[in-house]
Amino acid sequence: MNQLRWSDDIKKLERNNRVVLANAETGNWLKISKNCIEILDDSVKMGLSGNEIIQSFEDEEDKLYIKTLISKLTELEAWKIEDKKKKTLQQVYFLLTHRCNLHCIHCSMNASHSNSEEYLDTDKVIEALETVIKLEPKQIVLSGGEPLVRKDFFQILDYLSSKYKGEITLMTNGVLINEENVDTLISKVSSIDISIDGINEETCSKVRGKGIFQKVIDNIVLLQERGFHKISLSMVFGNSNYYMLPEFYEMNRNLGTKPIPRAFSPIGRGEESVNYFNKLSPQQLKEFNQKDMQETLKACNCKACRNEICIDFNGDIYPCALLVKDKYKLGNIFNIEEVNNIFDENKLTKIPAYQEFEKLYPDKIKHCQKCDLNIFCWSCLHFVDIYLDSENFEKRCKAKKEGLEKLVWDME
Repeated sequence: MNQLRWSDDIKKLERNNRVVLANAETGNWLKISKNCIEILDDSVKMGLSGNEIIQSFEDEEDKLYIKTLISKLTELEAWKIEDKKKKTLQQVYFLLTHRCNLHCIHCSMNASHSNSEEYLDTDKVIEALETVIKLEPKQIVLSGGEPLVRKDFFQILDYLSSKYKGEITLMTNGVLINEENVDTLISKVSSIDISIDGINEETCSKVRGKGIFQKVIDNIVLLQERGFHKISLSMVFGNSNYYMLPEFYEMNRNLGTKPIPRAFSPIGRGEESVNYFNKLSPQQLKEFNQKDMQETLKACNCKACRNEICIDFNGDIYPCALLVKDKYKLGNIFNIEEVNNIFDENKLTKIPAYQEFEKLYPDKIKHCQKCDLNIFCWSCLHFVDIYLDSENFEKRCKAKKEGLEKLVWDME
């Protein structure tokens, strides 16, 4: 076993004689004694391998314990791997348009029915995709607005599928899939993510409009009849509709689709629909947070700018599709020098927009950096951006802490 060194992805929290180690890449975490951490820290400083650390103990029980601990830390990916390849770009989200055929009440992009011409014509989109393909992402996600409202969508898709060997995902509302285009579509995409935002006609219509639910269900059946089954359904949840989650999962089981619950974001038209998605009392919010965290507790492992980026409809590049703000604009896909800077780690950290983005990490936030729960409060840095200067910050903080105290520090 080689010399052990802590991975750069490992974050530490301490309280009394306990230490939490969390992987910022995966969100997985482990709680151990401070004494063990001190032993491991000293061993790392001495340049010892795992076997050397184990053999430094005389008692067989101690050897077994430290061996098991090192194994658990290996599973956590806590150790730096010298020959580990540079982080690969997992996903590139390309928002092909800001136009949409629907008018959902929570749309974070504020997509509209506008009949105006697309900002980027076919040739410019293909030029952008040429650059994206050279970045060798594992997945390219075509999104919007609604990508299928573009008259040239299938021309763009045909180009991409002929030049790119990775996974192509279409994010769509599913309404414009039909008998005429379904065969072409499924021959060129790897998976389809359909937003449905409801568990039946009544709940879906409140968010997406009347008749949309059954149209989406019919098109799922159409896709499956053609032999296409890599379909996921997403639904946006806030604290006031979270009770529907079990039924959402059940609906997906019945349909043979993959469920993707998404957190409500009060941006775009979401600003106008906060009361629909988030209207619980402080006590209800506390109970909601505790229930949610018991089932899903992870450390912050936001992928924005770590292994995913977003390209907006005009070619501007952002850390993710929810941080599309001028202060987080990293560059433009048509400026090759800017693109190269983004993917050069030494140059990336010097970009003012990236420096602004880095301020969103919990251990960088003035209000949070000394808190021994900070890496668990924020699953997505977009929500840091929303709440940081908000009057609701303290309310959210208090509600989160009350649930996290028990789950992180009191439970073994």
